[in-house]
Amino acid sequence: MLVEDLDTGQVLFAKQPNHRRPIASLTKLMTALLVLRHDPLGAALAMNERVAKQPLSSLQLKVGERVGVRALLYAALLQSSNDA
Repeated sequence: MLVEDLDTGQVLFAKQPNHRRPIASLTKLMTALLVLRHDPLGAALAMNERVAKQPLSSLQLKVGERVGVRALLYAALLQSSNDA
């Protein structure tokens, strides 16, 4: 793991920085970052047909159902719900 200040290049923390690790939930974290940059936490999103048809959906969302961004992020990050 390596934590670096991108402005200065200073390494803030390093533990086996060359050791390969699985990316785990990195995709979900990047998705959350993009959501937070574009949608306020208080916003609500309407579910479309593509989202509602996700296999093995743990949220069981229905087309047209409105769900808050905060609730979707919670489901994606804390409950590991892939349909959020």
